[in-house]
Amino acid sequence: MRNSSAYTVVMPLLIYYGITHNIQEEKIMTPMMPLTTPIEELVEKKHSEYLKKAKLFSISYYAIRLMAGLSAALLPFTIRTSVLWSTIFSVVIVMVTVLDLVFAPKDRWVLYSKATDLLAVAKIKARGDYEEHKEALEIITQTETANLQQLINLDDLVSKIDKASSSRRSE
Repeated sequence: MRNSSAYTVVMPLLIYYGITHNIQEEKIMTPMMPLTTPIEELVEKKHSEYLKKAKLFSISYYAIRLMAGLSAALLPFTIRTSVLWSTIFSVVIVMVTVLDLVFAPKDRWVLYSKATDLLAVAKIKARGDYEEHKEALEIITQTETANLQQLINLDDLVSKIDKASSSRRSE
């Protein structure tokens, strides 16, 4: 007699990974895997590509903001004490601003992250599992969208840092 709770947990995983278990013969058999179509291969390739790009642009987004923020915060303290460091911080601010304008990591992160989410949902729909997990998938999608909407522009970041350092200097 099979343990029904273990069977209901393990069996879908075995089916998902292309392995079925013949309970009566106690043998594990690998069925003929369904052939993937060129469309499925393209979708999988693009999903992987978009995921990598989303990661790259998220790292770029935070690296640029971190360099700009730290440089803008340290610049006022080095103007009178070190011309070299003041120049370095100024150049860093200019360089990361140009990188931000040219590569637009925020916009591209949003684009590829949203594409990754939509492709994941489309693949789940194609497998027929969407209705069962619809509520959870909608929560994930809404959370991702809200998270991406909270990203700050570089100009706003530098302005906030300038205001904060100006108020500290005037005290």
